[in-house]
Amino acid sequence: MDLDAVTDELYAVPPGAFVPARNARAKELAAAGEREAAAAVRTLPRPSAAAWLVNRLVRDHGADVDRLLALRTAFEKAQGGGDRDRLRALSTRRQALVAGLVEHAGALARDAGHPLSAAVQRELEGTLEAAVADEDAAGAVRSGRLAAALSHVGFPGVAAVPARPRRGGAAATRADRSATASARARQARDKAEAARRRAEAEVTALRRARRAAEQEQRRAASELRRADRALERSSTALAEAEAAHREVVDELRHLGDG
Repeated sequence: MDLDAVTDELYAVPPGAFVPARNARAKELAAAGEREAAAAVRTLPRPSAAAWLVNRLVRDHGADVDRLLALRTAFEKAQGGGDRDRLRALSTRRQALVAGLVEHAGALARDAGHPLSAAVQRELEGTLEAAVADEDAAGAVRSGRLAAALSHVGFPGVAAVPARPRRGGAAATRADRSATASARARQARDKAEAARRRAEAEVTALRRARRAAEQEQRRAASELRRADRALERSSTALAEAEAAHREVVDELRHLGDG
C-alpha cells in the first residue's frame, strides 16, 4: 500500500475513529512486509477536532480554502504599498471566507455526530487566519494532514504530518515529533510573552491610577487646609464683629442711662 494514500485516508477520519483506523492500517502494512511504513503509521498523531475539520475542508471545500489562502499574496502587496483601503477590503473578504468555511465545518461536525463547540470553532478560525498570515501555515493547511490547530504569533503553530517518511524510519519520525514539540514550545513561549506584556501593561495602568489618586488626594487635602484657614478667618471676623456689636450696645445703653 502507498504510505501517502494511507496517511491521506487516516487524516480524513474523525478523531474518535483515528486510532483504531491507524492501528488497522499499520497491521495491514506489517502483514504486507512494509515494516518501516507500518512503524511510521503507528506513530502518526491523532488529530484534534479542529485539525480534522480543516483536513475535511481541504478535501470537501478545497476551492473555498484556496480562495482564502490566495489572500496572503494580496495582503503582502497591500501592506508593502501601504494601501489601507485595500487592506480593509481584504480583511472584510478574509472574514467572509473564514465565516463561510466555519459554517461548512459546522455542517461536517454535525454530520459526524459532534456539533461544533465554541472552543473548537476558535481553534478552527485561528488555524485559517494563520494560514493567511504565514506561508508555512498555509502549506500545512493545504497538505490536509494537520494533527493540531495552528496559530500565528510570530511563529507557525503545529506542523502538518510529513507527506513521506524520511530516511531513518522511526528515528526520522522521532525527529518530526521533536520538531512539532519545538513548534509547540515556541508557541507556548510566545503566548507567555504576550501574557507578560499584558501583565506589565496592567501594572503600569494601576501605577498611573495610583499616582493620579495620590495627586487627587493631595489636592483634596490642600483644599481642605485652605477651607480650614478660611473658616478660621471667618470665625475670627465673626468674633470681632460680635465684640464690636457688644461695644456698640454697651455704648448705647450708657447713653440711655445718662
